[in-house]
Amino acid sequence: CLDKWLIPEVGDLPLPSINNSTLKELITKMTAANLAAKTIVSYSQVFKLVVASAVDEKTGNALFPITWNHDFCDLPVVGKQNQPSFTENEMTKIIAAASGREQVLYTLMAATGLRIGEALGLEIKHLSDDYTTLSVEQSVWQGTIQSPKTPNAVRVVDVPSNVAALIKQHIGDRTEGLVFTSRNGNALMQSNILRRNFHPILREQKIKLAGFHSFRRFRTTWLRKNTAPEDFIKGALGHANKSVTDDYSKLYRDEKFRKAIVEKVGVGFEVPLVVRSVRKSKEK
Repeated sequence: CLDKWLIPEVGDLPLPSINNSTLKELITKMTAANLAAKTIVSYSQVFKLVVASAVDEKTGNALFPITWNHDFCDLPVVGKQNQPSFTENEMTKIIAAASGREQVLYTLMAATGLRIGEALGLEIKHLSDDYTTLSVEQSVWQGTIQSPKTPNAVRVVDVPSNVAALIKQHIGDRTEGLVFTSRNGNALMQSNILRRNFHPILREQKIKLAGFHSFRRFRTTWLRKNTAPEDFIKGALGHANKSVTDDYSKLYRDEKFRKAIVEKVGVGFEVPLVVRSVRKSKEK
């Protein structure tokens, strides 16, 4: 946002000169560039945060307070966003069609609700000896390891025993490094997996194209369909508490309880017994 839009377009402007007209001009340019409404709204928010970041050191008051007028600025209205997921049958087809590390990656995300960045950031040291528990401590974005999305994202997640067995096969005799890596041992790029593997599988199986977050929605739906406790769902997905009662409950800390829920609920799709060998691509 900063590198591609704010700095090139308004980076040289002094903050006292910023007003609704400035934001309006920026929004007009972003609209002309065919940016999505959600993206324009998000970038506009960053614009306003930069202005608001200038505060008086003694009082903490904003140096350049502005009453933003969204109608004047022509800020687009974000409608109901598309949130695709998969059916149980579709998930089984996806897992069966995948191979190698991708098959294990997709199985893990669908069975735990991990975000793609969290899954790619997993290191072998984050797994328990029997692979049935993992610790989410970092994430990967654009091939770079970084801190998790939110403080609640730092958590312990339990893995069904049949999925743990698949992970064990994938890791083999390795004792360190990332669980999912490129051939040279580097972190994987989400966009590469999406473009080169995941979307081709969806097209092959005649399933509507979707992003990796669909695995997370699938897991949430499956847990609720099987009446898993809400405390467990929020803990497993890394969602924040919404009430004082939520803060009081420490149910997710009970490891025995968590593991019993994981095995009882299952995953909602067929887990391979053996990791499918990678199909050799035909030479061009």
